[in-house]
Amino acid sequence: VMLTGLALLVERPASLAAPGPRQWTAVGYLAIMVTAVAFLLWYRTVAAVGAGRAGLLTGFAPLAAAGAGAVTGGGAPGPTVWLGLAVVIAGLAIGLRSTGTPAREPEPAPTSP
Repeated sequence: VMLTGLALLVERPASLAAPGPRQWTAVGYLAIMVTAVAFLLWYRTVAAVGAGRAGLLTGFAPLAAAGAGAVTGGGAPGPTVWLGLAVVIAGLAIGLRSTGTPAREPEPAPTSP
């Protein structure tokens, strides 16, 4: 709903009714690559490294965003962004470090005779 309102304010309403080949290409890319492939990769990662570590890997998004912004002309991040990145890096370092203790399998519940 929010994006529809924004599109009506920014774009011409006629352009929303008749998407061209470029728009359909973008929709196809978003539908296939960003949605389907990303979910397949995500669930493979969860199966490989576990849910906790996979969840921590989402912390790389702000790092990638700051780097992409700097590379694409957004300029160097400001002091507050650097502080935030330091907090994210510290959290990732703490969360992803190996504890050295393997997870124990839960013991089966005793069955009554």
